[in-house]
Order: sequence, then C-alpha cells, then structure tokens
Amino acid sequence: MTNIITKKPRVIQKTSRARSSAKKTLSNKSSTPRRIHIPVRMAGFATPLAFVAAFVAIGAGTLAWASAASTTYGIWGNAVPKTLDSGNTRSVELGLKFRSSVAGYVTGVRFYKSALNTGTHTGSLWSASGRQLATTTFTGETKSGWQTAQFSKPVSIAANVTYVISYHAPKGHYAENTSYFVASGHTTQKLTALKSSGGNNGVYKYTAAQSAYPDVSSTSRNYWVDVLFTNKLVSAPVAPAAPMNVTVNLQGTNSVAVSWQASASASPISTYRVYRGSTLVTTTASTHYTDTGLSTGSSYDYTVKAVDITGTASVASLKATITVPTPGSGSTTGSGGSSNGSPSTGTTTPATNLFSASKKELAMQLVSSAENSSLNWKAQYAYLEDIGDGRGYTGGIIGFCSGTDDMLAMVQYYAKIAPGNVLAKYIPALQKVNGTASHTGLGTAFVTDWKTAAKDAKFQQAQDYERDQAYFNPAVNQAVTDGLHPLGQFIYYDAMVMHGPGSDPVSFGGIRAAALKKTKTPAQGGNETTYLNAYLDARKAAMLTETAHENTDRVDTEQRVFLKAGNLNLDAPLKWTVYGDAYSITKNP
Repeated sequence: MTNIITKKPRVIQKTSRARSSAKKTLSNKSSTPRRIHIPVRMAGFATPLAFVAAFVAIGAGTLAWASAASTTYGIWGNAVPKTLDSGNTRSVELGLKFRSSVAGYVTGVRFYKSALNTGTHTGSLWSASGRQLATTTFTGETKSGWQTAQFSKPVSIAANVTYVISYHAPKGHYAENTSYFVASGHTTQKLTALKSSGGNNGVYKYTAAQSAYPDVSSTSRNYWVDVLFTNKLVSAPVAPAAPMNVTVNLQGTNSVAVSWQASASASPISTYRVYRGSTLVTTTASTHYTDTGLSTGSSYDYTVKAVDITGTASVASLKATITVPTPGSGSTTGSGGSSNGSPSTGTTTPATNLFSASKKELAMQLVSSAENSSLNWKAQYAYLEDIGDGRGYTGGIIGFCSGTDDMLAMVQYYAKIAPGNVLAKYIPALQKVNGTASHTGLGTAFVTDWKTAAKDAKFQQAQDYERDQAYFNPAVNQAVTDGLHPLGQFIYYDAMVMHGPGSDPVSFGGIRAAALKKTKTPAQGGNETTYLNAYLDARKAAMLTETAHENTDRVDTEQRVFLKAGNLNLDAPLKWTVYGDAYSITKNP
C-alpha cells in the first residue's frame, strides 16, 4: 500500500477499547513477592481417581502422581511445591497462564494451601485481556494441601487460546517454586502451563479485593494454582439461543442482504448457518450475508441458526421473507422476526442498513476521516506507529493497538488463515505486551514486517474480519435492534471504534445507557432524532472526561451536522469537517 496518511498530532484519537470494565493498569508494578524456603514433603491424597502407581518429576524439586485417566483433570495432579509457604503476608491474587490444545470446559479451580494461608479464598478464570469469565468461593477447606472449588457452571474455552486461572490469598503465605517457567512450560494431556517466553508465566496482583485480574509478571514463579478441565461434559451442552431480529433488504436487482443479531450462548459462537427455505446457502462467522442470483418476482424465506464451538446448534430463527420486485414495480414487501419472539410485517426499504455494501463503504470513509485524516481507508492497512497514548503501537484500518487485545486477535486470525506469514512469529511478543505500552519483542522489525504483510490480501482480510466481528457487526446489530436508520447505525459504529464495547461510563454500552436514561429508542416507541441527540450528548460528555478525546469534532461538526439535516438514511452528498479539515462525498459509492 502507498500514500499512507499519518495520524495528526493535534489530538490522540485512540482509547484503550478495553473489553470489560477491568481495564489494564500499565504502571501498577510492584516487587515480586518474597519467599521463605521450606523443605519438600509429600501431601496425602484425598479419594483420587484411577492412578498409575508411579511418581513422575514435574519441575525442579517437585514430585507428583501421574493419573492414568479421568473425565476431569488439571495440570499439576497432586504435586507438592518446593516452597510450601512464601512467608509473604500481603493480600494477593496469584495466577497461572495456560492453554488447551482442544476446545473444552473449565469446571473449577485448585490451589496448594499452606497452614498459614488462611481467610476466605476465591478462585477465578480470566481471558488474556482481563475479562473475568467465572468466579467461585472455596468452602470446606482442609488445613493444608490441595484445595478445590467448582464454578457454578462449566465455562467453555477455545483451543490454543491463552487463559489465566487464579486464586486470592487474603493473608498471603502462598506456595511457590521460583524460576519454574524459565526453561519450559508443563503439559498434562491437553493442558499446557506456558513457558515464560510465551508471555511471562506466574502472574500476581497485590489487592485487598477478593478478586482481581493478576496482570503483574513475576520472575517465572509457579504459584501452584491449577485448572479443572474436561473436553466432555456429562450432561448435554446448552444450545445457543436462536438468532433474533433477522432482517432482509434488497441489494441491487437480484440480491438481498440478510442480517441478524448475535446469539446469546453459554459457549462462544463459532458460526451461523443461513437457510433460504430449507436449503443451507452459507455458513459464516459474521452476522450478515448477501444472497445473490435471485429471480425477480419471486418470494424467499430466510432463517438462521447459531452454532457454538462444541458444534451444538440453536433452533432456527423466526422466518424473514422478501419478494424481489419485477423491474419497474417499485415496491418490495417482506416480513421479519422480532426481538419479542413474534413475527412483524411491513415494507422493506432497499439498503436500510450499513450491511449494504454502499452504506458500509460510506461508514468506512467517514470513520477514516477522523481516524486517519483521509477518506482512503483502504490505504491504512499498512499504517503502524506509536502515537504516544500509552497503548503501544496503533495500526491498520481502524487503529488496532498492541496494548489492547484487538491487534493480537487480528494477528492470531491472520496466522490461522495464512500459516507461516511474516507476522506469526510476533504472536508471543504481542501476548507479552498486551495491556502495556511496551515494544519488547516488536520494534523496527515488526514495523517493517507489518508493512510487508499489508500487501497480502489475507492480512487485509484479517483486518476486515477483526474490525467487523469486534466493532462493526455488534454496533450495527445493536442499532438495528434499537430501530435506527443508517445514520444512527454509523453513529453507533463510530462510537464503538473509539470507545470500545464495554459497559463502563466511557465505553459504548455506558454511553448508550446514559442516553436511555433521557429518552427511548425508536424500537421502544421513541423519536429517532430525539434519541440520537441524547446519544450524541452522552457520547460528548464521555469524551470530555478523557484528555485524549477532548476534541469532539467528530460529534459536533460531522455526526450532528447530518442529524440536523434530517439525513437519517446517510445519503450523499455529504459535507463535514473534522479537526479543521473539510471533507465531502458527492455521491453514494
């Protein structure tokens, strides 16, 4: 790619885009917990499952029983730590980074307890970006040895993705082995405790709270916390909810755009199956699909099913119907599924949402004017620099950040669709710097290889995919659910790009919640213009609380201009200014 537009220094545009309210703290580093050596001894077994009666070595100075087979298992078995009591008395959360080579379920958490490790212990499972996936409180503990607690329900995890399992020791006195993960990790069946080169294993956080994400790296210490895992559930997995708000819109003469709201599910959704009548027409990871080659004058029914990572499919969505008009007829009738489970009927207006190729192109250009000071968003695949906002490198078409998890997720997806690409070797470094401003393991070589990758269509596909699944699809689906036209859908998407999809007051969910306190969405019976003004007011208030967003031009001199003009369909011609620069789009793409 050429003609890359450098982001303007007058204002920092990017925010953390944290995936949850548990945002990264980049400077909360404290000294590694101190320790006291206590001689090794063996702990007794508590009604173990089937065993191979043999000891195997697990790391320096540690012995464990090897389990022959069990439905649920962990990494450490009944291993005994080298140092049973660190002697540190501070309240601390202690964690272990691990992966599974297969998709499965985490059912609970274990930790090794010393006699002085007292108080109420909690255990948690976290995503690598710090989102708490499950938590539980230990009960019925013994005085010392391995303690176990089950989560209220199994948590599904994906294959080859890093997670953190942790427990909270309110009085300290935790067990440890020093320098445990320096030379290697440890694998038991499908589970692996990661070597430190895969992201500095052995993590902790000093905190008085009962649960906090342990994001501080130790010197490769093993704090003897373990995960309970199974790739088979005794009971049948819970099926995802059926996709809702399925809509069909005419797109061109012989094509229709089918879109739907993402399904709720106990396990992550992997794909959606789209049916025309009884025929499966596609399987996609997206929440929209364009069906082509249709006959004019014919009616078509569409339903969608969600499929989670276990392969469990939902029941079909409510049916959405459209009649492709004969040229010159001037009308398109249709019906669609509604969020309350009852069908609703009405008239389908062509290209009424941002999933239309023309409207999506408009949205990309509008966002790029604010993010990249250019309408040429496709020239930004090669863009990469540190803009000094504390989130490391910012790059690509919407500013993926090495300090948040979207750049990592995008590069991981690139490695999936293009194995052995020039950026795959940086995945361990991106995992290590996630949540920090560091360039460790990246640097000029990474910048050079990023620009090389930008010439690869697969890398461009990976950027498009991460943009859509993390920002565009959730924003537009929520806007469609709220009854908003393309302008409102774009307003949601632009907010999602800048603020992220979290629920705290300065994230997308918090801004929407603030607007809902003032008025109703159109889907709730409110006036669309009144609601969008309330939303923009809430967004501007959120922006003004952050120094990086104190310039609110993209609200005041762009989105509000379109709204005051009554341009709810976001039709060209469009004229606006952002950060002092004037832009125009004279006709729809």
